[in-house]
Amino acid sequence: MKPDYDKEYTYVFHSPGIEPWICGFLKSKRSLGRVLDVGCGLGFTAFMLKLYLGNVERLVGLDIQPEKIRKAERLNLYDELYVADIQNFNPEQKFDTLIALEVLHGLPADTLMRIEGLVKENGSIILALPTLPRGVDVKDLIERGYFVYRYLLRGSCSD
Repeated sequence: MKPDYDKEYTYVFHSPGIEPWICGFLKSKRSLGRVLDVGCGLGFTAFMLKLYLGNVERLVGLDIQPEKIRKAERLNLYDELYVADIQNFNPEQKFDTLIALEVLHGLPADTLMRIEGLVKENGSIILALPTLPRGVDVKDLIERGYFVYRYLLRGSCSD
């Protein structure tokens, strides 16, 4: 039986290579410009972007859980934070870089078209996720300009 990733997701080991891959890729960019952190959660990505890399002009966080946004606000690393679903988020300006780490695995394929509309032409979309929405192929994403880190979930620790 196929596991329900949305329910089991927080009980599995994730790839230990995500952070080095993300940091290496982002550090190679001179400036990330205006960045949208989709599914910012408690703000881990903000630490990486603002304190380690330091090549961000403006950092905007987005999450659907108000309690996580409240906790992320305390870090004082984001320039703006929003409680919103990516499908309903309508910023005034497009972003140079969109980062979605471990958040799009359970969303429909049309979400990818939506996030493409939030990024400037020649901007960067960085995804790290265990599964892709149905009908979406990694090769297709890379051809469309995405940077994708794909990994497999490695078992459950809830047993």
